[in-house]
This record gives sequence, C-alpha cells and structure tokens, in this order.
Amino acid sequence: MVNTVETVGIVVNSIYPLKKSTDVPIDTIIELEFNTDLKIGSLFDSVKLYKSLDEDFKHFEELKGEITYSSRVIKFKPSENLESNTLYKVSIEEGILKDINNNTMLVPFTSSFKTARNENISYININYPKNNSILNKLEYINISSDKFSRYDVQISSKNDFTSIVFEKSYIPQDGDYDSITIMLDDLKLEERNYYIRVVDKENNICSNQIQIGISDVKEFDEFEETDSFFDDIALVKTFPSNGAINVSRKINHVYIIVTGNVKKEDINDFNIEYVSLSDEDSNDYLEINLDNLILEYNKENDTTSIFYKLNTGNSESVTRKNSNSFNYGQVETIEENMIYKITANIKNIDISYQFVSYVNPKYCTVNQIRLEAGEFLASISDIDIIKKIHEYSLEGLELYEDQVESDVPTRALKRWVKYSVLIDLCNKAYIEIAGNNGSQSKSIGDINISISRRIPYLSEILKLFKQELQDALDSMDDDSMFATAPRAGSTTYPLDSRVGF
Repeated sequence: MVNTVETVGIVVNSIYPLKKSTDVPIDTIIELEFNTDLKIGSLFDSVKLYKSLDEDFKHFEELKGEITYSSRVIKFKPSENLESNTLYKVSIEEGILKDINNNTMLVPFTSSFKTARNENISYININYPKNNSILNKLEYINISSDKFSRYDVQISSKNDFTSIVFEKSYIPQDGDYDSITIMLDDLKLEERNYYIRVVDKENNICSNQIQIGISDVKEFDEFEETDSFFDDIALVKTFPSNGAINVSRKINHVYIIVTGNVKKEDINDFNIEYVSLSDEDSNDYLEINLDNLILEYNKENDTTSIFYKLNTGNSESVTRKNSNSFNYGQVETIEENMIYKITANIKNIDISYQFVSYVNPKYCTVNQIRLEAGEFLASISDIDIIKKIHEYSLEGLELYEDQVESDVPTRALKRWVKYSVLIDLCNKAYIEIAGNNGSQSKSIGDINISISRRIPYLSEILKLFKQELQDALDSMDDDSMFATAPRAGSTTYPLDSRVGF
C-alpha cells in the first residue's frame, strides 16, 4: 500500500522532463522526486543545469536558477527561459545531497533533454488529482493542454511506468478546450500508491507525473459533526516504507501513521520482530514498552502518528516541525542483514509492515537484478531479491575465497552472484507462470529452451546468462570456480550442467 524504496543512499525516483525527452517547453521547471526526505541545508547548489554549446556536450555552460523543495521533490527554475532546439543536462554530484538521516547520494545522477524547435510549445498539465493526495477512489482526471489531440491516461504501480495497471485513450470533444475532464468510468484500484501521467503520443509530449494513494476511507465532509473524520483505522504511511531494503542503521525511529484520533489506550499491541537473512528459522523480538510510544494527532488531516525511538548510540532529542523536542523510549540499534517486521493492533485492527536493514551491496544490488530481468521478475518483491543476493554472496565467499581481494569480490565473482540470483529467481517466476497455465512446473535447468517462446523475456535472459557467465569463466584465474557440483535442493547449477548453455 506504500512505496517500496531502496535506501542505499539517496536515489532519484523520477524526473521531469523525462530522460532523453524532446520538444520540451522553454519555460520548463525541472522536477526531481527522491526516495527519502532531504535535509534542507544540503539543497544549496545541489542541482546543476548545463546548456550544450554544440551537438554532443563537448562544450557547455552552467545556468543559474532557483531551487525549491517540498514533499521529497526538488524544483529547479532557470533564471531565464531556455533556448529552443537546444540540448540540456541535469546533474547532481554524489555526496552533495543529504537526507534527514545524513545518508548521501552514492552515485552521481545525470539526465538530458532537448527543447522544442520553436517557442510554440505544447504542454499537458494534470490539474486533478493533486500530487501526493489520498483518495478512496479515482473517478476522473482533469488536465490542461494547448493541443486538441488524443490523450492516453496511464496509471502505474511503479514510478518508471513498467507496471501499468490502467490505460485509457481519450479524444477531446466539443467544449473541451483549456480544461479537459477524462472520466475513468468504473475504475477500481487496490489500496496502495499509484503514479499517473497523460501522454500525447502524436505530438510526443508527456504531462507532469503525479503520485496518489488509494485508501478505503470515507470522504471528509461526511463527518463534519464529529471529532474524527474516520470511523475505522486505516494505514496511511510507515517509516521505513513497507518493503524497503538496505535501510540505514542510522535511523533513530520507526513510525506508523493511521487515520483517526488514536489514544494510547487504543493500542493493544506494538511489536518489532527481527530475523537474520542468513537464518530465517531463528527470530527474536525487541522489547517494546507501550508507555514509551509517542502519539501525535494531526487534526487538519485527521491522522495519528505513532513513533518509537531506536537506540543509535547517542542521547540526542529529536525535533520535528510544529513539535517540541522530546526523547523516546530506547531499544536496541538496527543490525545489518536483518528483516524487521513491525506489527501493531490498534482498536482491534491488525497493522504490519516490514523492511530489510543494510545489506552490503558489494556483490550485487536489487536494481542490477531488475535491470537484467526486465518485467520477468515483476511478481518478485525486493525483499525476496535481497534475500537471494545475501544467500549467494555468502555462498560465493565460502566457495571462492580466492576471488576476494582486500574484502572486495572480483568482477567474475560479482557476475557469479548476480546470475546465480537471476537464474534462481527466474526459475521461481517460471514455475509460478507455468503452474498458473496448467503446465508442468520445471526449473530452467530442466526444460527445453524452446518452451521459452511462451514467455518472451525468458529466451532473452537465457541468452544473456550464457554470454555473461562464459565471460566470467574466461576471466577467472582459477577455472575451478564453476566446477562445484550443485547442492541438494538448490536451483543453481555449475556452468556445464545447465541445459542449453
């Protein structure tokens, strides 16, 4: 119901104008959405905008502009309108930005776009719903545009629009001019966050991208005579986000935000369970004293924030906007390589979410796995992926110690881990798909590759595996790395035992 955010450093979730977009308006304001709340003091001079003085950025100049920040979004407004038919680049260097937990951006970010050939530029703006609004249903979208064209409304569960859950084409009617309302009929969305954009494919332009939350709550005006807008408890937000991975050990609190005015006596239970990625059979609990929970009610939007302090090794108070400083109750510090699950029972309603603490990414990252596999692993969660990365990182370290130099794995070992994870998870995904289709469930190593024509991504992945694993083998000093027999019950195989390789 909330975003899955990978928090190894600061990450740009989305940018407008989109990467490599063309025909961008000359009065464009650059917008970058991040995966975490940023520290205001680090924003100064963080986003750079460069104008190319030639065709390939061999010569360029930096442009001045104004930076504003709100709701995890940085906006950069150039001091003057951009020039038409010109290439521009947005850049953020690593280490400049900091979030509220002092994490930094570990990888530099760049994105380029090109302005339109003349100043008569098309645009699409989404007027409704508003960005970051929470709705119980979405009945229509209202846009502004200077074109009389066909529009495609796209709603996705992922901010890169690789998982579109709804798409509708609309051709404006008589009376549709500056303001266009597109009815979405009986659109039904599950309770979670969604991303919306409107695309004019004919003119190659895209609207601003907005995010909304769908929550099964009642409209505010139905409860004008009561103290609380909401009769029932509903989860609005968590920190860390549900399903987040590589969460920093430096976080000093966890919290949940729920609808309604919650009192301490309404909280029947609040637990933090943790289990090692290496041994999921052994779990433990942090001792939680309900008296140490901090509750804050926000009357404006009728929500209650429930905080619990984590011990970070210092005794600093925490100050938040519109709040005095205070101390929390203390529990153990967050440990690495752990799955943490927070559960609560409030007014007899069960609430739970989970996240994974920092996992050393030196072998492989979730983003690398998703980049290689495309949509084939769309049904596999980030937590399932990080568990496999951890499993094969430990196995690789145990089997191939000679492939680690100064605590840094060689390129070949990194590839071995990455493609062992990919093959394992692709087996799982294939078995699920084959099972749903009524086919016999077999792993990749046991099936004839010709079957892959049913699943377009599978054949491409297998080709990639073959080439990359062979490259890894060729680069090994010790060719025995892949000579180990497969483990009992394992879905990974030595290179020479995989059918089709």
